[in-house]
Amino acid sequence: MGASGAHFAICRRGLLMPAPYRHEIIAADNGTLARFIFHAENASHVAPHWHKSLEISYTLRGSISGFTINGKTYATAPGQILVVNPSEVHGVVSRSPEVTEALTVIFPYQQLLNTIPELDTLSFNAHSPLNFSRQQHKAYRKLQQLLKQAAMLTRRCAPDCGDTLLLNALAYQILYWLRRAFAHNKNKYLYQNANPSEKMIRITEWLDSHFHERVSMADVASRFYLSESWLAHRFRQNVGRTFHEYLVSLRLNAAMTLLFDSDLQVQTIAERCGFPNFKSFVYYFKQAHGMTPLQYRKSRR
Repeated sequence: MGASGAHFAICRRGLLMPAPYRHEIIAADNGTLARFIFHAENASHVAPHWHKSLEISYTLRGSISGFTINGKTYATAPGQILVVNPSEVHGVVSRSPEVTEALTVIFPYQQLLNTIPELDTLSFNAHSPLNFSRQQHKAYRKLQQLLKQAAMLTRRCAPDCGDTLLLNALAYQILYWLRRAFAHNKNKYLYQNANPSEKMIRITEWLDSHFHERVSMADVASRFYLSESWLAHRFRQNVGRTFHEYLVSLRLNAAMTLLFDSDLQVQTIAERCGFPNFKSFVYYFKQAHGMTPLQYRKSRR
């Protein structure tokens, strides 16, 4: 799902290149806390994939017959909430004679981490209403109300500024109730005992926080006690793109945000986002978006 996509439009989520479990890079739009996506369809197929963002699925009408999270499949009913934690593998295979309406809310990892610094030690679980405490039942009903309100706003393909502000306010309220009633501490696994997929998750998490620095595959391989050849092979296999392609995409996403939200000079943005020089920034930006960074900035203002 690209950073340039319409953020409140009715749409289906795009995926990256084929891999055992596909990885999505989810960038924030215009500094908002979350993305809201409204779905209305008879059939849906989203291949198993993962991302570091927190995702909420809320069924308004009909049923999602097969929503799988970490190997467990759920069949939803109207009013049901599913939570996909960061880095959990999930996918959808659903078909219904009637139109199913659902809302997806995605909290990009970095924005979420800025809001909840202890995010990496938490896991969210709202899948078992039968086992809820009184407080959790109250929080669940509140979440249903907030998500229903967000869905009504998101149906509009071109919301005005007021709707955008309200959706952002709803995002904070949704996160508040989720954190208050459904967050649990989790034991962080030790890297030495991690399987290859878990190692790749740790590596991409590190890159997400250090892409603006001078980073090479040799440095990362050394930091994580791996050979360059192993890292190159597993990175392409697990993430669906090369190490270099992934690093450039992170830098471009960060640059797009600064081009839109700041008045920094384009050359300064290139430096802050980790590009080795201004020429390489312009080259990769034009290759990805068909225009120069300055042209992009002018087109958005």
